[in-house]
Amino acid sequence: MKNKTITFLLIPFVLFATLFLSACQDDAEKPSSTSDAVKKENVNKVLTFREDLNFVNRFVNQNIAIPSDEGRIAIGSTMIARIKESAPCTEATEEELPDGSVKITMNFGEGCEIEDGTEVAGTVIMIFAVRETTLEYSLEFIDYTEIGSGEHQGQIVNGTVSGSFVMDFESSEFTQEMEQDLTIKYPDNTVAGYKVAQASEMTEDGLRVISLTTSGNFAEGGTFTMTLSKNLVYDFACSGDFPIEGEEILMFQGNSIRVNYGNGTCDQEYSVK
Repeated sequence: MKNKTITFLLIPFVLFATLFLSACQDDAEKPSSTSDAVKKENVNKVLTFREDLNFVNRFVNQNIAIPSDEGRIAIGSTMIARIKESAPCTEATEEELPDGSVKITMNFGEGCEIEDGTEVAGTVIMIFAVRETTLEYSLEFIDYTEIGSGEHQGQIVNGTVSGSFVMDFESSEFTQEMEQDLTIKYPDNTVAGYKVAQASEMTEDGLRVISLTTSGNFAEGGTFTMTLSKNLVYDFACSGDFPIEGEEILMFQGNSIRVNYGNGTCDQEYSVK
């Protein structure tokens, strides 16, 4: 399996879309009087917000192991070792819970440099459980922040991420489900919110997102929702984290915008309608 596999499984903050009431579906079919330029501006605003939350992927990529074909794995020692390797300055503790799951607390204190050179602070609590060939996980971010001179300096994140990885080794089918509920507090004390629910499947060449619901509110005001109208397809051979096929419907500021990602080329382009 290619190294990008896990990255694309939770890329979400680049793969996201949102469920809204079925009554809105009729409105989604009505043409909007908004110009294409304004539509693209609104879509870019949402996509940029999604990408800004990509820090969640780092924790999933670095700290979550997929069940092996031998079934259960010793996740506790594996996770602690991985954490110590990626962030030696982290205070990490391990606890086995009554149901057999493993709880790992990562305390970054007031500042800790992780593997990619980013300095972070706050706490992340992770719980893992292996059920045959299924790995269930949850992460809780408590006043997590990136400090220093990065683009996310001063942003404080709280919230939860949960999901599961399921591998059917006989059929070589790999599926993933994930939910996120996060709040982001900015240096000026404004707050944004973001919720996601996603289900996806591995393909021979990439990833297919088959269910995706997202909602959020921007710090400066305004809410949005997106819903998946056609499966999103990602090709691992393409650079970047952008779908090559699929369609979403954005509801923003009273307007419905249909976002189409094309016909299978790695152009990182989309059209609006």
